[in-house]
Amino acid sequence: MLNYPESPSNIPKDLTNLSSSYQFRALLAIFAILLFFASYFTMVTTTGYLLYYAITYEITSFNKFTILLKIGAIAGAAMLFVFTLKFIFKVKNHKPENRLKLSKKDEPQLWEFVNQICIDTGAPK
Repeated sequence: MLNYPESPSNIPKDLTNLSSSYQFRALLAIFAILLFFASYFTMVTTTGYLLYYAITYEITSFNKFTILLKIGAIAGAAMLFVFTLKFIFKVKNHKPENRLKLSKKDEPQLWEFVNQICIDTGAPK
């Protein structure tokens, strides 16, 4: 067997209970995440509508200034829309090079130690 310490016997039952301030802060964090997604969706919708409006806006008098202004409005709205959507489609698959994969065959004592911790704490393996 491992050099694994004995589990303490006098642990209070409410040791791992969450305090009410922690629960309140966790709810605030969830609310902030939901608010972020709602505001992000609003921003995407607004920039999409801005692009649509820039394209469909009718020019009443044609001259160099109004044509350049229309092209600039379309280009600016398109850039805003694309950069707003870019966040959704950004893929980050970088794998750190300093990680090792440990197998049960190579490190049996480590796996036995972790399994014993899972048994003692009731955590899933």
